[in-house]
Amino acid sequence: MLATSREALRTGGEHVFRLPSLDCPPEQPTQTAAEVLSYPAARLFVERVKARGNDFSLGNDEAPLVAEICRKLDGIALAIELAAGRAAVFGVRDIVTRLGSRLDPLKFGRRTANPRHQTLRATLDWSHDHLSEVERVVLRRMAIFRARFTLEAALAVAEDEGISRIDVRDAVGSLVDKSLIEPRIDSREASYRLLDTTRSYAFEKLATSNEHESVAARHANFSIQLLEANGADLFKLRSAEAYQIHCKIILEMSEPPLSGALVLTDVTAPPSDWPRLLPNYFCPCRCSWNAEIGWRWRSIG
Repeated sequence: MLATSREALRTGGEHVFRLPSLDCPPEQPTQTAAEVLSYPAARLFVERVKARGNDFSLGNDEAPLVAEICRKLDGIALAIELAAGRAAVFGVRDIVTRLGSRLDPLKFGRRTANPRHQTLRATLDWSHDHLSEVERVVLRRMAIFRARFTLEAALAVAEDEGISRIDVRDAVGSLVDKSLIEPRIDSREASYRLLDTTRSYAFEKLATSNEHESVAARHANFSIQLLEANGADLFKLRSAEAYQIHCKIILEMSEPPLSGALVLTDVTAPPSDWPRLLPNYFCPCRCSWNAEIGWRWRSIG
């Protein structure tokens, strides 16, 4: 028996095969149409535009735009098909300019499709409605991370008086099983991320939950602790690659901060913590990486 489901059925003799997102063209300065079409996500987009009766032929001028659309939609087949439906009506450039939210423009599904598959938001609404309350809370709190995060970071951000560390750990595992959090296991440790479309949806939930400031504050405190714990070691690192490994978890984190904070890639810290943080990230001899990091420090009013 072959069955499809958003999570494992947990039945005897079950063998799970996870369907990954379609491969997308990488981000690079110049890409030809032939190069972009070598990736299945781009081929699906072009095929679905043509299926709408549009005489569409991907040229070199529009190839980077299609590549960008596929990347922004994480190679998700449903999202790409919905985007192609809009592109068939309004053009490829319209999709690129309107994909900031990644959700609202994607409303051109088939009329015969299941209602939850007619828009990307409806699909995410359906998944969200089937989560437990703890899973919903943890999902929206994970939206504070821009890219990958560790379980330690998730525990620091999501735990509070109402949700224990065990609750957070179990919820992260359940959200992985439900394909709402993407895991990556390597030789060092497990890390996780929300696909951009899922994160956009979850961040909307966070923004309307009246807990954005408290989640951002916990994230900032965790980031400060990482800076303090690794600051001394950063000066001893001899290669840009080693420096990147130590800095990456900091550089990839978080949403736009609260007013009046010091920002390191959108990590918030109150002014009282500036003297502790600044020495950790200013070292004149780190030319290559401080050139990358230094501009990220700014004061906002």
